[in-house]
Amino acid sequence: MRSTDCRQTAFNFFKRNKYDIVFLQETHWTKNLQTTIQHNWDGDIYFSNGTENARGVAILIHASLDYILQRSKRDSHGRILSVEISTDETAINLVNIYASRSDSEGDNSFKHSTPIYQRTMTTFLEEISIQFQTHDSTNSAESQKPNITQTKH
Repeated sequence: MRSTDCRQTAFNFFKRNKYDIVFLQETHWTKNLQTTIQHNWDGDIYFSNGTENARGVAILIHASLDYILQRSKRDSHGRILSVEISTDETAINLVNIYASRSDSEGDNSFKHSTPIYQRTMTTFLEEISIQFQTHDSTNSAESQKPNITQTKH
């Protein structure tokens, strides 16, 4: 996705198929590319950048989706991104986690990662869990049932 041609082909595919929300992994995007990439997409892009040779996750939200950003959070390794949005009266936490089978850092999974990264991941997941618990406690049992559908505009 670092290549302009590859990125434009993917973005055209997403637009042609009218996807509202797209999760990308292994983007290989860096901060210096964000403005250029943002101009290529008709909507918002949330980034957790890796390096130009590894990692990177993103969540793309098409301009046609009417939503309010509540908060976003990302790690500094280009592996984890959480974007909390609300549409009408529905709160949605979009989470994109990239865990490669192996990479140049030598980890085969999160269980083999460094202690610092494990603590970062554990803290991040605990915070997400707390957000869900807080949100769930304010909703009725009926509204807590998952409703997962493919969204197109």
